[in-house]
Amino acid sequence: MKLASPRIPRRLLFTLFFLLGILGLATSANAQAVTKTPVATVPGTIQEWDDTRILYSNGSSWFIHDRSTLQETSVPAAGISKIHLFPGGLVYKAGNELYTWDGQVEPQLFAVSLEQTFTVAGSYAVYTTKDAENGQYHVWLANLPANSTKDITAETGIYSRVDYAILTSNGHVTYRDEADYYTQYYNGRSVRTNLHGGDRYSPNAIDGQRMLDMEREHTSDIYWAMFAYEEGQANKVGYMREYFDFDLNNGWMALRTDWDVRRFDLTSPTGVVIPIKQQMGSIVSFNYLSENGDLVYSGNIDPFTDGYFYTNPKLNGDSIRLKDLNGLLPFKSGSDGKLYRAEGSTIYELSLIEFHPVSGVTIDKDKLEFHSLNETAQLKAILQPVEATEYESMGWYSSNPAVAEVEEWSGKVTAIAPGTATITVVVWRNYYKYYEASIVVTVHEAPQGKLQFDPQSQVKWVNENAGTVTVEVYRVGGSGGKLMVNYSTAADTAAKQSDFIPASGTLTFANGETKKTILIQVVDDAVKETTESFLLKLDGPVEVLNTVENNRTYIMIRDND
Repeated sequence: MKLASPRIPRRLLFTLFFLLGILGLATSANAQAVTKTPVATVPGTIQEWDDTRILYSNGSSWFIHDRSTLQETSVPAAGISKIHLFPGGLVYKAGNELYTWDGQVEPQLFAVSLEQTFTVAGSYAVYTTKDAENGQYHVWLANLPANSTKDITAETGIYSRVDYAILTSNGHVTYRDEADYYTQYYNGRSVRTNLHGGDRYSPNAIDGQRMLDMEREHTSDIYWAMFAYEEGQANKVGYMREYFDFDLNNGWMALRTDWDVRRFDLTSPTGVVIPIKQQMGSIVSFNYLSENGDLVYSGNIDPFTDGYFYTNPKLNGDSIRLKDLNGLLPFKSGSDGKLYRAEGSTIYELSLIEFHPVSGVTIDKDKLEFHSLNETAQLKAILQPVEATEYESMGWYSSNPAVAEVEEWSGKVTAIAPGTATITVVVWRNYYKYYEASIVVTVHEAPQGKLQFDPQSQVKWVNENAGTVTVEVYRVGGSGGKLMVNYSTAADTAAKQSDFIPASGTLTFANGETKKTILIQVVDDAVKETTESFLLKLDGPVEVLNTVENNRTYIMIRDND
């Protein structure tokens, strides 16, 4: 638990600044940090739960829901102001009296004349009573399953002046003594610290087991030594800047201990230090530290990127990166190691959605070559890491659209004209940070090819009464650009006008066109004749025509008289 400290007012400014940044990031996407699966529902509002029971209220009444039998049991009491589960039963405060109940027999009176302080952690409870003669407070520690109590102030001779005490589930208690100094108790021993309840010497964070206090030890205002108090002993745990974060809960401690090291530690109630491996920037915020050591933290990974992370002691310093914190906090970890969260009348099992932001990009081809115009190819961006799914936008761009165009959102490339162009894909992770990859596209001069008749049909037969004969001209060896050729007929044994109608003209092949036809009229006369022929030939420069043999064809006319 963190406490406000007027000794370092700039901490608040830094925290507000950071929270604004986090807020902006959190609202920039609709994705959730978790998926939720309902595991239990009760007819009321859930207060607490464990693996076997759910404590809930309905109106002014309280009930226990058995998670295995699904039975509902009413708590036989009225006027309850505070109520908590503990292993094997529950404890509640009604008026100034404290009761325990095992769910079977009538509630048992546990303590009387209680003041305001009453807290439960695990099997323990701490509460206060007031001495009517001297006005001092007695701090009591109760072992609830054992049905035993001890007056720790009377036992140690260090009484309390204020109605205040806090504890952890392992039986550590911190309270403020008759001089208003923080006093730590454990296992029959109380030790007064030099931390005071007043603002000037109050701790920066506190739970029942530890207190954290920042003390200036350098000439600069922003460098502080951090001391952890445990069982009355102050141990220096590192140096900090004012805006470094820290947290305590139930004996667990999250703390960044050195401004030159971009990491921090998670320390267990028994003192085991777990270094968190994730490297962070200058600002780290501990968003949530559970009673079992689950830690959610956030901060800047680099000057332009914030991140959210989850870790727990079983991960041994590794962290799971989250998209944001939507739907996650607060939660509770069960004995099965899973995370749960209560919302109204339902308990949900939470499954963390690991966030994989893009950290680089490549293209699936190292180059592109086109050998004809209007040819197309599809490029694909390969994100890094391979499981990356999160980025703001992606776009494709050409350095020379007159040579090669690319569709901005698909990566489809089209050859436009001979030359070279660079195709680049840009992936934006956020407003400030992007990654890109490029390849070179070459569009070659397409060969224009040459023209010829079908080499397999250098003689073409037609019946005299057919009326017309069709001859095909082919473009071979390429089809790039426009190509033109002249054609004409010449008499052989067939006579002009009487056997065929002379023809001449120009064939124009467009870019990519590979076939044209010539249509010649054949005359059907009444004269009985032998087979006659005429010649059809192509005329043009050598770079247009193929071999001489393929540039002419004979038309053979069969007589039908």
